[in-house]
Amino acid sequence: MTADLRQAEAQAARLAVVARHASTNVVLMAADWRIEWVNESFTRSLGYTLEEVQGRRPSEVLHGAGTSSETLAALDREIEAGRNFRGEILNYAKDGSIRWLEIDVQPLSDAAGRVTGYMGLQLDITERRRQSDELRRAMDAAQRADQAKSQFLAMMSHEIRTPMNGVIGMTSLLLDSSLSREQRDYVETIRTSGDALLGIINEILDFSKIESGHLELEAESFCLRECLESALDLLAPKAAEKQLDLLYEIDDHVPYRVRSDAARLRQILVNLLGNAIKFTLRGEVVLNVRSAVRADGRVELRFAVRDTGIGIAPEALPRPFQSFSQLDASTARRFGGTGLGLVISKRLAELLGGAMWVESVLGQGSTFYFTVLAEEMPERPATEGNRGVLAGLRVLLADDNATSRRILSGLLTRWGMAPQGAESGVEALRLFETGSAYDVAILDLQMPVMDGAALARAIRVRNLPVPLILLCHAGQREQLAEPETFAACVTKPVKPSQLLDALSRIFSARSLETARSAAPFIPRAAAAARPTERVLVAEDNKVNLKVALLMLQKLGYQADVAGDGIEVIEALRRQHYDVILMDVQMPGIDGLEATRRIRAGAAGRDEKVWIIAVTANAMEGDRDTCLAAGMNDYVTKPIDIIELEWALVRAHHAMRAP
Repeated sequence: MTADLRQAEAQAARLAVVARHASTNVVLMAADWRIEWVNESFTRSLGYTLEEVQGRRPSEVLHGAGTSSETLAALDREIEAGRNFRGEILNYAKDGSIRWLEIDVQPLSDAAGRVTGYMGLQLDITERRRQSDELRRAMDAAQRADQAKSQFLAMMSHEIRTPMNGVIGMTSLLLDSSLSREQRDYVETIRTSGDALLGIINEILDFSKIESGHLELEAESFCLRECLESALDLLAPKAAEKQLDLLYEIDDHVPYRVRSDAARLRQILVNLLGNAIKFTLRGEVVLNVRSAVRADGRVELRFAVRDTGIGIAPEALPRPFQSFSQLDASTARRFGGTGLGLVISKRLAELLGGAMWVESVLGQGSTFYFTVLAEEMPERPATEGNRGVLAGLRVLLADDNATSRRILSGLLTRWGMAPQGAESGVEALRLFETGSAYDVAILDLQMPVMDGAALARAIRVRNLPVPLILLCHAGQREQLAEPETFAACVTKPVKPSQLLDALSRIFSARSLETARSAAPFIPRAAAAARPTERVLVAEDNKVNLKVALLMLQKLGYQADVAGDGIEVIEALRRQHYDVILMDVQMPGIDGLEATRRIRAGAAGRDEKVWIIAVTANAMEGDRDTCLAAGMNDYVTKPIDIIELEWALVRAHHAMRAP
């Protein structure tokens, strides 16, 4: 025997050992597909020994009837073409159990290229298929559960908001009527409780939407400062009630306009600022905003909400971000709440590409930090006020709050003015009496010992010819004995634009337009021409109908009513209407279908009537559904009279646009 032959036999023996002990099934077949040899893995997997399968075809032993016809046809096609076949087939083991096999069938050829047999490699994937099937079934079940949860949330939103509309709407109207002091106290308690309940409902719905993955984010361009100031304005009355200083400062490098989700950013701010005010008994709540440009070009906005409240113990620091969790039972009893606000805020910050964390010292206060990612927009702010006339002016700033003095002094300095701070009314008066000269004095109303009003009287008694600007909470100037003492009044928290305009009005050679004054714009102040519109209210709920009619009456409108979509179309056929307040969910033909028919011409010439959707549904996508049906605008229940009025203002201007 030659050395080469001996080497070949040795190699064949080694390969036979490898094949015999391999963990993959190995099947050798003749040219007519009859089995010649199988390894031990084949026997372990399918239960058949070599003696039981030798001379038989695989289909006779393993019963591959469960394999799809497409797979079998592909096997025949590839083998006839002399190519390998890879695929998954279903076979049965000796005990009748199902076995899924991932197979690789390879033709074997002699030196002349003739096929002399086949080798099949089989990997038992039964367990993998079982797990895959279970996972698929679990995913299908989860998807069905999510759909059911989403439908349940939408239904609950509607069912809860509908009666809440009656409660909050009627109490709002009642508060505008003549009531005794005791009656007003009762009604205000009902309204406050209703607002609190609505807040809890909104938190639970938001939390459920986040948990189920149904919360969708918007991407819109908005003015960042206006977004922050709207959140601060919402909470300013609560801060005023507790005599807290609510302050904010925005770093000069923060973009003026960004693209992100303004509503969700405002929601985070309202939650954090509201919590800070709730847990602070005295002192201040300060919002600080900075930014940094990332390597990918996006801007990371960095927010910090600092308070001088009760603080959090070190061992309790992780607890605020846990669902339905308060710091302890006494905190829950004392301050209330669901324990969801911070959880929702943290999740929203993460959805906006950022994070949230907290630093705190028990008894000294807390600082909640969060970041979000946004795209900076190229738009820059228009120049506010007449800064040229302010350069070099000497300003006395009397405010007992050091943070407020620092923030306002920074603003005045950037505008080219020379501020000097005084931490009390007494110190401010001393500065005047020692001969210091000022072009203008800015006085905080709330100061200990000598407040801003008393300081102003002392300045006037001494005949000091300096214009005075008062810093106070909304409504406080009207309560002063001599409001005319002040040349201007700026409401707290102080907005830079309002302070700048107040200074410009005082020192400019010509007054700025009254539209740029510090007073907020109230829609009904411009309502003189609006009651000429004819309004139709479509609502099947008697309580909600009453609320809508009374609100419209207070706004100067007389309205007709319809109980369902059919009545709406019939009313339009009889006479012309300018605006329809269309309830979305009504019996028979609902508001959506009625709108589609009106737009299709079912009501004749009034197919262009302005339709405002009124709905208790407040889920993601409900607004888009209404607009897609042909509605022009959208308000949610419980109806807020100011929101309704804004909707009517928009209708008024849209119908008169060229």
